[in-house]
Amino acid sequence: MSLLSDGTIDSPCDGGGGTESVEISRQHSILLVDDEEVIIKALRRIIGRRVSVDTAASGDEAIQKMEDGIDPDYIFCDITMPNGTGRDVYEYLRANKPELVDRIKFVSGGATNTKGERGGLGDFYNEMKRMGKLVEKPFDIQEIRLLIANALLGVE
Repeated sequence: MSLLSDGTIDSPCDGGGGTESVEISRQHSILLVDDEEVIIKALRRIIGRRVSVDTAASGDEAIQKMEDGIDPDYIFCDITMPNGTGRDVYEYLRANKPELVDRIKFVSGGATNTKGERGGLGDFYNEMKRMGKLVEKPFDIQEIRLLIANALLGVE
């Protein structure tokens, strides 16, 4: 199964060995949270135009957007950002929107993987990696597309 650049998902047909195309529509939404505009642009290109994309440049901004009512189907969130970290977003979700906890992946360049580094985010980085919630930069385009395809089809 994979998300194609035209916004459709190729998935295996039942029993036939072929594939069928499932369309992803603008009713699906993804929240991208990163303070690096180049990462936001890269993820937007990978995701394509058929999915509604909201962006936030900090954890605080992402939390405010969710408080204001956006309800993303999936979230990609950096760990280390000024004005609210990925850990802040995760803790907000756990306390206020637990249904979204399973729909978040963290993207990180690995700068936080040492205990105590970057404001104590090393332990959080390691925990998310252990839980399978971490995608390391530079990320693989097919991996991102597969994560999105699985999430939007309700498969994890």
